[in-house]
Amino acid sequence: MVMRFPNVNVVATAGTLAHMEEQLSPPAQAFWTTWFPDNQIDFPASPPAEALNSDNLTINLEGHTLHVVPAGHSDTDDTSFLWVPDLKMAVTGDVVYNGAYSYLAESLTASLRQKWIDAIEKVKSYQPETVVVGHKIPGAVDGSWTLNATQDYIRLWDRLVGEAKDANHMYEKVRAADPDRTGEFVLWWSCLQQFPANQTEKV
Repeated sequence: MVMRFPNVNVVATAGTLAHMEEQLSPPAQAFWTTWFPDNQIDFPASPPAEALNSDNLTINLEGHTLHVVPAGHSDTDDTSFLWVPDLKMAVTGDVVYNGAYSYLAESLTASLRQKWIDAIEKVKSYQPETVVVGHKIPGAVDGSWTLNATQDYIRLWDRLVGEAKDANHMYEKVRAADPDRTGEFVLWWSCLQQFPANQTEKV
């Protein structure tokens, strides 16, 4: 982004900056390189962002005031979303999905999954008319309906975890219950993390 927009001032919350630092560690870089080999990722030496003032979590963009709202745990820790009051718009990033299998590999307990549901409730409390998500089926229309839909998927996962025998079984049960989503690899990876003893190739 900085290369395409060299004059942009990139900012992030303290939690996001800490997560960036973690992703720049040698083990994290090795992990991502296995997924994106041949120098597809150019890792910077340090996070290419400045910390937002914790006492004033706002961004001014083209005449609009964007409020940065900490959401807590969603598909990872310390997530946040942007609230644009004059547009009644929530830019939710990975807090909300639209037609894509949610990344639950870091939400392996009922408690963490409830925190994700609670994060979406926080978005709902602003009563947004427009919801911009982070992951979606290409061409899918965004809307406030995605808030309930993401929560429903997390609840589905929560229920199926108690019924599944292993990662393969979990994958099959989720696909049978919700077959029209995209991102089967994210689903499979989440299943493997939920059932780590089953590190076998998906059938």
